[in-house]
Amino acid sequence: MEELLNIVSEEYRKYLIEVIYEGHHYFTVWGTDLVDNDIDKWLVNETGHMMLFTNLPSLQTTLNTSSCFFDNENIRKWINHSDWQNKPDSLSNFDLLLQDDFNYRHPSLIDLYYLIGVLEDFAIQRGTKR
Repeated sequence: MEELLNIVSEEYRKYLIEVIYEGHHYFTVWGTDLVDNDIDKWLVNETGHMMLFTNLPSLQTTLNTSSCFFDNENIRKWINHSDWQNKPDSLSNFDLLLQDDFNYRHPSLIDLYYLIGVLEDFAIQRGTKR
């Protein structure tokens, strides 16, 4: 995982995540729900599906106009902060899970470790961790 450099993201514990899925790039939010026992969560819709956006303006508009997300007040403060940086804090490459040549010597092993961790957060959030 890249080093987190966005001070505003650190302050609110909300992070802009770039997701690669099937070769396409998307944006979402992952962070700590400061009103629900500091549980790490992904941005999901009302039915619990992960929300991915193809561009940042759509993500920003949705965060500012909807109230169904975790830690809404802090998400809005974060996304509207004057020092908020519209660049990803981290990259989650889901396509790593599909690579046939992936093994313990692969240079992206640390990325896979990070990816498994954030997917585990999603499973916990959904109540489906096994």
